[in-house]
Amino acid sequence: MAVFAWSGGTLTAAQRTALTQASTLDLVKNDSTHSGAGSVRWTYSITDSALDFLAAGEKLTVTYNVTLDDGHGGTVTQPVTVTVTGTDDAPVITTADPHAALTELAGTTDSSSPDSISGTLAFADVDLSETGHTAAVTNIAASGVTSGLAGNATLLGFLTTGTVTNAAGSSSGSIPWTFSAPDKTFDYLAVGETVTLTYTVQVTDASNKTGTQTVTVAVTGTDDAPVIVGDSTTPTGSLTEDAQGHGVGRERVSGMIAFHDVDLTDHHTVSKSVASFAWWGGTLTAAQLTALTSASTLTFVKSDSTGTGAGSVAWTYKVTESAITFLAVGETLTVTYTVTVDDGHGGTASQLVTVTIAGTNDAPTIVTGSTTATGSLTEDAQGHETGSDSVSGTIAFADVDLSDSHTVSKSDASFSLSDGTPWNQAHRRAACWVIRWPTGPAVNKNR
Repeated sequence: MAVFAWSGGTLTAAQRTALTQASTLDLVKNDSTHSGAGSVRWTYSITDSALDFLAAGEKLTVTYNVTLDDGHGGTVTQPVTVTVTGTDDAPVITTADPHAALTELAGTTDSSSPDSISGTLAFADVDLSETGHTAAVTNIAASGVTSGLAGNATLLGFLTTGTVTNAAGSSSGSIPWTFSAPDKTFDYLAVGETVTLTYTVQVTDASNKTGTQTVTVAVTGTDDAPVIVGDSTTPTGSLTEDAQGHGVGRERVSGMIAFHDVDLTDHHTVSKSVASFAWWGGTLTAAQLTALTSASTLTFVKSDSTGTGAGSVAWTYKVTESAITFLAVGETLTVTYTVTVDDGHGGTASQLVTVTIAGTNDAPTIVTGSTTATGSLTEDAQGHETGSDSVSGTIAFADVDLSDSHTVSKSDASFSLSDGTPWNQAHRRAACWVIRWPTGPAVNKNR
Protein backbone atom coordinates (compact mmCIF):
# COMPACT_ATOMS: atom_id res chain seq x y z
CA MET A 1 0.00 0.00 0.00
CA ALA A 2 1.20 3.47 -0.81
CA VAL A 3 2.33 5.85 1.86
CA PHE A 4 1.50 9.56 1.29
CA ALA A 5 3.24 12.57 2.80
CA TRP A 6 2.05 16.16 2.14
CA SER A 7 4.34 19.13 2.59
CA GLY A 8 1.34 21.37 3.32
CA GLY A 9 0.22 19.55 6.42
CA THR A 10 -1.27 16.31 7.71
CA LEU A 11 -3.58 14.44 5.42
CA THR A 12 -6.94 13.48 6.76
CA ALA A 13 -8.13 9.88 6.66
CA ALA A 14 -10.55 10.86 3.89
CA GLN A 15 -7.73 12.36 1.85
CA ARG A 16 -5.59 9.26 2.28
CA THR A 17 -8.44 7.05 1.20
CA ALA A 18 -9.10 9.22 -1.85
CA LEU A 19 -5.41 9.21 -2.81
CA THR A 20 -5.15 5.46 -2.40
CA GLN A 21 -8.18 4.93 -4.62
CA ALA A 22 -6.86 7.37 -7.23
CA SER A 23 -3.32 5.86 -7.32
CA THR A 24 -1.99 2.77 -9.13
CA LEU A 25 1.52 1.28 -9.44
CA ASP A 26 1.82 -1.15 -12.33
CA LEU A 27 4.78 -3.59 -12.43
CA VAL A 28 6.17 -5.37 -15.51
CA LYS A 29 8.79 -8.09 -14.71
CA ASN A 30 11.71 -9.28 -16.85
CA ASP A 31 12.87 -12.32 -14.85
CA SER A 32 16.52 -13.39 -14.22
CA THR A 33 15.91 -17.07 -15.01
CA HIS A 34 18.87 -18.63 -16.88
CA SER A 35 20.75 -15.33 -16.99
CA GLY A 36 20.77 -14.23 -13.40
CA ALA A 37 19.88 -10.65 -14.34
CA GLY A 38 16.30 -9.42 -14.19
CA SER A 39 14.34 -6.19 -14.00
CA VAL A 40 10.95 -4.83 -12.93
CA ARG A 41 9.53 -1.85 -14.84
CA TRP A 42 7.10 0.21 -12.70
CA THR A 43 4.57 2.84 -13.73
CA TYR A 44 2.77 5.10 -11.28
CA SER A 45 -0.46 6.90 -12.25
CA ILE A 46 -2.95 9.02 -10.31
CA THR A 47 -6.21 10.76 -11.18
CA ASP A 48 -5.36 14.45 -11.56
CA SER A 49 -8.38 15.70 -9.64
CA ALA A 50 -7.12 13.88 -6.56
CA LEU A 51 -4.15 16.24 -6.57
CA ASP A 52 -6.08 19.51 -6.89
CA PHE A 53 -5.64 20.23 -3.20
CA LEU A 54 -1.93 20.84 -3.74
CA ALA A 55 -1.09 24.54 -3.85
CA ALA A 56 1.63 25.93 -6.06
CA GLY A 57 5.00 24.46 -5.01
CA GLU A 58 3.57 22.01 -2.49
CA LYS A 59 4.80 18.40 -2.59
CA LEU A 60 3.01 15.11 -2.20
CA THR A 61 5.38 12.18 -1.73
CA VAL A 62 4.04 8.73 -2.67
CA THR A 63 6.06 5.72 -1.55
CA TYR A 64 5.54 2.05 -2.41
CA ASN A 65 7.69 -0.83 -1.19
CA VAL A 66 8.31 -3.23 -4.11
CA THR A 67 9.40 -6.73 -2.99
CA LEU A 68 11.07 -9.49 -5.09
CA ASP A 69 10.53 -13.01 -3.85
CA ASP A 70 12.41 -16.07 -5.29
CA GLY A 71 9.84 -18.47 -3.95
CA HIS A 72 12.28 -20.21 -1.60
CA GLY A 73 12.17 -17.69 1.23
CA GLY A 74 14.54 -15.21 -0.30
CA THR A 75 13.18 -11.63 -0.71
CA VAL A 76 14.46 -8.17 -1.40
CA THR A 77 12.56 -4.88 -1.07
CA GLN A 78 13.02 -1.63 -2.94
CA PRO A 79 11.11 1.56 -2.06
CA VAL A 80 9.66 3.37 -5.10
CA THR A 81 9.06 7.03 -4.38
CA VAL A 82 7.13 9.46 -6.54
CA THR A 83 7.05 13.18 -5.78
CA VAL A 84 4.09 15.16 -7.10
CA THR A 85 4.49 18.97 -7.24
CA GLY A 86 1.38 21.12 -7.04
CA THR A 87 0.46 24.05 -9.26
CA ASP A 88 -1.93 26.90 -8.59
CA ASP A 89 -5.62 26.30 -9.26
CA ALA A 90 -7.76 29.39 -9.73
CA PRO A 91 -10.64 29.95 -7.33
CA VAL A 92 -14.13 29.44 -8.76
CA ILE A 93 -17.23 31.37 -7.63
CA THR A 94 -19.87 28.72 -7.26
CA THR A 95 -22.94 30.87 -6.50
CA ALA A 96 -25.08 31.74 -9.48
CA ASP A 97 -25.88 35.37 -10.27
CA PRO A 98 -28.33 36.36 -7.51
CA HIS A 99 -30.43 38.68 -9.75
CA ALA A 100 -31.39 41.06 -6.95
CA ALA A 101 -34.38 43.40 -7.34
CA LEU A 102 -35.16 46.79 -5.82
CA THR A 103 -37.94 49.35 -6.16
CA GLU A 104 -37.47 53.10 -6.15
CA LEU A 105 -39.13 54.85 -3.19
CA ALA A 106 -42.67 55.81 -4.17
CA GLY A 107 -43.64 59.47 -4.22
CA THR A 108 -40.19 60.57 -3.09
CA THR A 109 -37.77 62.75 -5.02
CA ASP A 110 -34.23 63.98 -4.43
CA SER A 111 -33.81 61.62 -1.49
CA SER A 112 -30.40 60.44 -0.33
CA SER A 113 -31.96 57.52 1.55
CA PRO A 114 -30.31 54.35 0.25
CA ASP A 115 -31.90 51.73 -1.93
CA SER A 116 -29.90 48.72 -0.71
CA ILE A 117 -29.69 44.94 -0.81
CA SER A 118 -27.00 42.47 0.28
CA GLY A 119 -25.95 38.91 -0.39
CA THR A 120 -23.09 36.43 -0.37
CA LEU A 121 -21.17 34.70 -3.14
CA ALA A 122 -19.63 31.31 -2.34
CA PHE A 123 -16.39 30.28 -3.99
CA ALA A 124 -14.16 27.21 -4.02
CA ASP A 125 -10.39 26.92 -4.17
CA VAL A 126 -9.10 23.36 -4.24
CA ASP A 127 -5.66 24.53 -3.14
CA LEU A 128 -6.39 23.78 0.50
CA SER A 129 -3.51 25.59 2.10
CA GLU A 130 -4.06 28.78 0.14
CA THR A 131 -5.52 31.70 2.09
CA GLY A 132 -5.54 35.46 1.75
CA HIS A 133 -8.14 35.69 -1.00
CA THR A 134 -9.42 39.13 -1.92
CA ALA A 135 -12.45 40.30 -3.85
CA ALA A 136 -13.26 43.38 -5.91
CA VAL A 137 -15.91 44.76 -8.25
CA THR A 138 -14.24 45.15 -11.62
CA ASN A 139 -16.96 46.16 -14.08
CA ILE A 140 -20.47 47.53 -14.48
CA ALA A 141 -22.83 47.34 -17.45
CA ALA A 142 -26.21 49.08 -17.48
CA SER A 143 -29.19 48.11 -19.63
CA GLY A 144 -32.88 48.88 -19.84
CA VAL A 145 -33.98 52.48 -19.33
CA THR A 146 -30.69 54.32 -18.96
CA SER A 147 -31.44 57.85 -20.18
CA GLY A 148 -30.99 59.91 -17.03
CA LEU A 149 -28.77 57.36 -15.25
CA ALA A 150 -25.46 58.34 -13.64
CA GLY A 151 -22.18 57.42 -15.32
CA ASN A 152 -20.34 54.12 -14.86
CA ALA A 153 -17.77 55.60 -12.51
CA THR A 154 -20.56 56.49 -10.08
CA LEU A 155 -22.47 53.26 -10.61
CA LEU A 156 -19.37 51.15 -9.95
CA GLY A 157 -19.17 52.49 -6.41
CA PHE A 158 -22.69 51.35 -5.54
CA LEU A 159 -21.65 47.67 -5.23
CA THR A 160 -19.02 46.83 -2.63
CA THR A 161 -17.52 43.59 -1.31
CA GLY A 162 -16.70 42.84 2.30
CA THR A 163 -14.00 40.76 3.91
CA VAL A 164 -13.47 37.42 2.16
CA THR A 165 -13.77 34.34 4.37
CA ASN A 166 -11.55 31.35 3.54
CA ALA A 167 -10.09 29.15 6.30
CA ALA A 168 -6.84 27.29 5.76
CA GLY A 169 -7.45 23.65 4.95
CA SER A 170 -10.89 24.37 3.48
CA SER A 171 -11.75 24.54 -0.18
CA SER A 172 -14.77 26.80 0.48
CA GLY A 173 -14.94 30.54 0.96
CA SER A 174 -17.46 33.35 0.82
CA ILE A 175 -17.63 36.92 -0.44
CA PRO A 176 -20.20 39.28 1.14
CA TRP A 177 -21.54 42.00 -1.16
CA THR A 178 -23.76 45.04 -0.67
CA PHE A 179 -25.50 47.24 -3.20
CA SER A 180 -26.42 50.70 -1.90
CA ALA A 181 -27.37 53.74 -3.96
CA PRO A 182 -29.11 57.03 -3.09
CA ASP A 183 -32.75 56.73 -4.08
CA LYS A 184 -32.53 59.93 -6.13
CA THR A 185 -30.26 58.05 -8.55
CA PHE A 186 -33.40 56.37 -9.90
CA ASP A 187 -35.83 59.31 -9.73
CA TYR A 188 -35.72 59.50 -13.53
CA LEU A 189 -37.48 56.13 -13.84
CA ALA A 190 -41.21 56.36 -14.48
CA VAL A 191 -43.62 53.88 -12.93
CA GLY A 192 -42.89 50.36 -14.18
CA GLU A 193 -39.63 51.28 -15.93
CA THR A 194 -36.54 49.22 -15.05
CA VAL A 195 -32.81 49.71 -15.25
CA THR A 196 -30.59 46.61 -14.88
CA LEU A 197 -27.09 46.97 -13.44
CA THR A 198 -24.79 44.00 -14.05
CA TYR A 199 -21.62 43.98 -11.94
CA THR A 200 -18.60 41.71 -12.29
CA VAL A 201 -17.18 40.47 -8.97
CA GLN A 202 -13.70 38.98 -9.02
CA VAL A 203 -12.00 36.81 -6.38
CA THR A 204 -8.20 36.58 -6.43
CA ASP A 205 -6.01 34.03 -4.64
CA ALA A 206 -2.51 34.48 -3.24
CA SER A 207 -0.98 33.44 -6.56
CA ASN A 208 -3.02 36.07 -8.42
CA LYS A 209 -5.29 33.54 -10.05
CA THR A 210 -8.86 34.82 -10.38
CA GLY A 211 -12.46 33.74 -10.68
CA THR A 212 -15.44 35.91 -11.59
CA GLN A 213 -19.20 36.01 -11.29
CA THR A 214 -21.86 38.58 -12.14
CA VAL A 215 -24.18 40.21 -9.63
CA THR A 216 -27.25 41.73 -11.28
CA VAL A 217 -29.39 44.37 -9.59
CA ALA A 218 -32.64 45.45 -11.29
CA VAL A 219 -34.26 48.67 -10.07
CA THR A 220 -37.89 49.37 -10.94
CA GLY A 221 -39.29 52.89 -10.96
CA THR A 222 -42.38 54.23 -9.21
CA ASP A 223 -44.42 57.32 -9.94
CA ASP A 224 -43.01 60.65 -8.79
CA ALA A 225 -45.59 63.40 -8.97
CA PRO A 226 -44.81 66.61 -10.83
CA VAL A 227 -44.09 69.66 -8.69
CA ILE A 228 -44.70 73.35 -9.33
CA VAL A 229 -41.54 75.45 -9.63
CA GLY A 230 -42.63 78.50 -7.67
CA ASP A 231 -39.69 80.75 -8.51
CA SER A 232 -40.44 80.42 -12.22
CA THR A 233 -44.22 80.70 -11.96
CA THR A 234 -46.40 83.81 -12.47
CA PRO A 235 -49.70 82.67 -10.98
CA THR A 236 -51.34 86.11 -10.72
CA GLY A 237 -52.37 88.82 -13.12
CA SER A 238 -54.41 92.00 -13.18
CA LEU A 239 -56.45 93.92 -15.70
CA THR A 240 -58.66 96.99 -15.77
CA GLU A 241 -62.23 97.35 -16.93
CA ASP A 242 -62.56 99.41 -20.12
CA ALA A 243 -58.89 98.95 -21.09
CA GLN A 244 -60.13 98.19 -24.61
CA GLY A 245 -62.77 100.91 -24.59
CA HIS A 246 -66.13 101.11 -22.87
CA GLY A 247 -68.01 97.83 -23.26
CA VAL A 248 -65.80 96.77 -26.17
CA GLY A 249 -64.25 93.34 -26.88
CA ARG A 250 -62.45 91.20 -24.31
CA GLU A 251 -59.89 92.03 -21.67
CA ARG A 252 -56.98 89.61 -21.21
CA VAL A 253 -53.95 88.87 -19.05
CA SER A 254 -51.36 86.07 -19.22
CA GLY A 255 -48.87 84.22 -17.01
CA MET A 256 -46.82 81.06 -16.72
CA ILE A 257 -46.84 77.94 -14.53
CA ALA A 258 -43.49 76.13 -14.43
CA PHE A 259 -43.35 72.50 -13.30
CA HIS A 260 -40.77 69.76 -12.88
CA ASP A 261 -41.15 65.99 -13.17
CA VAL A 262 -38.17 63.73 -12.49
CA ASP A 263 -39.90 60.85 -14.34
CA LEU A 264 -38.43 61.74 -17.71
CA THR A 265 -40.80 59.71 -19.91
CA ASP A 266 -44.02 61.01 -18.35
CA HIS A 267 -46.50 62.87 -20.57
CA HIS A 268 -48.74 65.41 -18.87
CA THR A 269 -52.22 66.83 -19.24
CA VAL A 270 -53.42 70.18 -17.89
CA SER A 271 -56.90 70.87 -16.52
CA LYS A 272 -58.64 73.65 -14.61
CA SER A 273 -61.42 73.96 -12.08
CA VAL A 274 -64.54 76.05 -12.51
CA ALA A 275 -63.70 79.68 -11.81
CA SER A 276 -64.61 81.25 -8.48
CA PHE A 277 -65.44 84.96 -8.28
CA ALA A 278 -65.19 87.36 -5.33
CA TRP A 279 -66.58 90.92 -5.63
CA TRP A 280 -65.23 93.69 -3.42
CA GLY A 281 -68.59 95.46 -3.65
CA GLY A 282 -70.73 92.69 -2.20
CA THR A 283 -72.20 89.28 -2.87
CA LEU A 284 -72.69 88.31 -6.49
CA THR A 285 -76.08 87.02 -7.50
CA ALA A 286 -76.56 83.66 -9.18
CA ALA A 287 -77.25 85.49 -12.44
CA GLN A 288 -74.03 87.48 -12.14
CA LEU A 289 -72.02 84.33 -11.40
CA THR A 290 -73.51 82.62 -14.43
CA ALA A 291 -72.78 85.61 -16.65
CA LEU A 292 -69.20 85.89 -15.42
CA THR A 293 -68.60 82.17 -15.89
CA SER A 294 -69.89 82.33 -19.45
CA ALA A 295 -67.84 85.44 -20.20
CA SER A 296 -64.57 84.07 -18.79
CA THR A 297 -62.07 81.69 -20.38
CA LEU A 298 -58.71 80.34 -19.21
CA THR A 299 -56.66 78.74 -21.99
CA PHE A 300 -53.31 76.91 -21.90
CA VAL A 301 -50.28 76.32 -24.09
CA LYS A 302 -48.24 73.41 -22.67
CA SER A 303 -44.54 72.73 -23.11
CA ASP A 304 -44.13 69.24 -21.67
CA SER A 305 -41.25 68.03 -19.48
CA THR A 306 -40.86 64.73 -21.36
CA GLY A 307 -37.18 63.95 -21.81
CA THR A 308 -35.92 66.96 -19.85
CA GLY A 309 -37.86 67.03 -16.59
CA ALA A 310 -38.71 70.74 -16.99
CA GLY A 311 -42.11 71.83 -18.34
CA SER A 312 -44.35 74.88 -18.43
CA VAL A 313 -47.96 75.90 -18.97
CA ALA A 314 -48.59 79.35 -20.43
CA TRP A 315 -52.04 80.58 -19.35
CA THR A 316 -54.23 83.33 -20.70
CA TYR A 317 -57.38 84.64 -19.03
CA LYS A 318 -59.97 86.49 -21.10
CA VAL A 319 -63.23 88.09 -20.07
CA THR A 320 -65.90 89.81 -22.13
CA GLU A 321 -65.79 93.52 -21.30
CA SER A 322 -69.54 93.87 -20.95
CA ALA A 323 -69.58 91.28 -18.15
CA ILE A 324 -67.45 93.43 -15.84
CA THR A 325 -68.94 96.88 -16.42
CA PHE A 326 -70.84 96.53 -13.11
CA LEU A 327 -67.59 97.27 -11.28
CA ALA A 328 -67.43 100.80 -9.89
CA VAL A 329 -64.23 102.80 -9.72
CA GLY A 330 -61.98 101.37 -6.96
CA GLU A 331 -63.85 98.06 -6.82
CA THR A 332 -62.19 94.75 -7.68
CA LEU A 333 -63.34 91.38 -8.87
CA THR A 334 -61.04 88.45 -8.05
CA VAL A 335 -61.18 85.43 -10.38
CA THR A 336 -59.52 82.22 -9.21
CA TYR A 337 -58.90 78.93 -11.00
CA THR A 338 -57.14 75.79 -9.76
CA VAL A 339 -54.86 74.52 -12.52
CA THR A 340 -53.76 70.86 -12.27
CA VAL A 341 -50.84 69.14 -14.03
CA ASP A 342 -51.40 65.35 -14.22
CA ASP A 343 -48.67 62.83 -15.16
CA GLY A 344 -51.18 60.13 -16.09
CA HIS A 345 -50.00 57.75 -13.36
CA GLY A 346 -51.77 59.25 -10.38
CA GLY A 347 -49.30 62.06 -9.73
CA THR A 348 -50.60 65.62 -9.84
CA ALA A 349 -49.52 69.13 -8.95
CA SER A 350 -51.92 72.06 -8.56
CA GLN A 351 -51.48 75.82 -8.74
CA LEU A 352 -53.96 78.62 -8.07
CA VAL A 353 -54.20 81.18 -10.87
CA THR A 354 -55.68 84.44 -9.63
CA VAL A 355 -56.69 87.43 -11.75
CA THR A 356 -57.72 90.74 -10.17
CA ILE A 357 -59.97 93.00 -12.25
CA ALA A 358 -60.12 96.68 -11.26
CA GLY A 359 -63.27 98.65 -11.97
CA THR A 360 -63.44 102.07 -13.60
CA ASN A 361 -66.18 104.65 -13.48
CA ASP A 362 -69.06 104.22 -15.92
CA ALA A 363 -71.16 107.39 -16.16
CA PRO A 364 -74.90 107.11 -15.66
CA THR A 365 -77.03 107.37 -18.78
CA ILE A 366 -80.54 108.77 -19.32
CA VAL A 367 -83.11 106.15 -20.27
CA THR A 368 -84.92 108.14 -22.90
CA GLY A 369 -87.72 105.68 -23.40
CA SER A 370 -88.69 105.89 -19.74
CA THR A 371 -88.20 109.66 -19.33
CA THR A 372 -90.90 112.42 -19.47
CA ALA A 373 -88.75 115.46 -19.94
CA THR A 374 -91.51 117.97 -20.89
CA GLY A 375 -94.72 119.22 -19.34
CA SER A 376 -97.34 121.96 -19.79
CA LEU A 377 -99.73 123.95 -17.61
CA THR A 378 -102.37 126.70 -18.01
CA GLU A 379 -102.41 130.12 -16.37
CA ASP A 380 -105.15 130.57 -13.74
CA ALA A 381 -105.74 126.83 -13.39
CA GLN A 382 -106.07 127.49 -9.62
CA GLY A 383 -108.09 130.66 -10.06
CA HIS A 384 -107.05 134.15 -11.08
CA GLU A 385 -103.92 135.14 -9.18
CA THR A 386 -104.51 132.37 -6.68
CA GLY A 387 -101.91 129.73 -5.47
CA SER A 388 -99.30 128.17 -7.78
CA ASP A 389 -99.56 126.19 -10.97
CA SER A 390 -97.52 122.89 -11.28
CA VAL A 391 -96.63 120.11 -13.67
CA SER A 392 -94.57 116.88 -13.10
CA GLY A 393 -92.50 114.33 -14.98
CA THR A 394 -89.86 111.63 -14.49
CA ILE A 395 -86.25 111.37 -15.63
CA ALA A 396 -85.14 107.68 -15.79
CA PHE A 397 -81.42 106.85 -15.71
CA ALA A 398 -79.18 103.75 -15.58
CA ASP A 399 -75.72 103.17 -14.11
CA VAL A 400 -73.91 99.84 -14.67
CA ASP A 401 -71.69 100.57 -11.65
CA LEU A 402 -74.03 98.82 -9.25
CA SER A 403 -72.68 100.20 -6.02
CA ASP A 404 -72.74 103.88 -7.10
CA SER A 405 -74.91 106.32 -5.10
CA HIS A 406 -76.05 109.44 -6.95
CA THR A 407 -76.86 113.09 -6.27
CA VAL A 408 -79.11 115.33 -8.37
CA SER A 409 -78.62 118.98 -9.19
CA LYS A 410 -80.07 121.47 -11.67
CA SER A 411 -78.96 124.49 -13.54
CA ASP A 412 -80.62 127.89 -13.35
CA ALA A 413 -83.88 127.97 -15.30
CA SER A 414 -84.10 129.75 -18.60
CA PHE A 415 -87.43 131.29 -19.67
CA SER A 416 -88.89 132.53 -22.88
CA LEU A 417 -92.33 133.93 -23.84
CA SER A 418 -93.97 132.82 -26.99
CA ASP A 419 -94.74 136.43 -28.03
CA GLY A 420 -91.15 137.52 -27.65
CA THR A 421 -91.71 139.80 -24.63
CA PRO A 422 -88.56 140.00 -22.50
CA TRP A 423 -88.53 137.93 -19.31
CA ASN A 424 -87.77 140.24 -16.39
CA GLN A 425 -86.70 139.84 -12.76
CA ALA A 426 -90.27 139.93 -11.50
CA HIS A 427 -91.14 136.97 -13.67
CA ARG A 428 -88.10 135.07 -12.35
CA ARG A 429 -89.09 135.59 -8.71
CA ALA A 430 -92.50 134.19 -9.39
CA ALA A 431 -91.23 130.99 -11.02
CA CYS A 432 -90.63 127.92 -8.85
CA TRP A 433 -89.12 124.53 -9.71
CA VAL A 434 -89.86 121.45 -7.62
CA ILE A 435 -87.75 118.28 -7.77
CA ARG A 436 -89.31 115.31 -6.01
CA TRP A 437 -87.43 112.04 -5.38
CA PRO A 438 -89.71 109.02 -5.55
CA THR A 439 -89.20 108.35 -1.84
CA GLY A 440 -88.44 111.86 -0.56
CA PRO A 441 -90.03 115.27 0.04
CA ALA A 442 -90.46 117.89 -2.59
CA VAL A 443 -87.79 120.59 -2.83
CA ASN A 444 -88.92 124.07 -3.97
CA LYS A 445 -86.36 126.42 -5.49
CA ASN A 446 -87.20 129.95 -6.58
CA ARG A 447 -85.05 131.23 -9.37
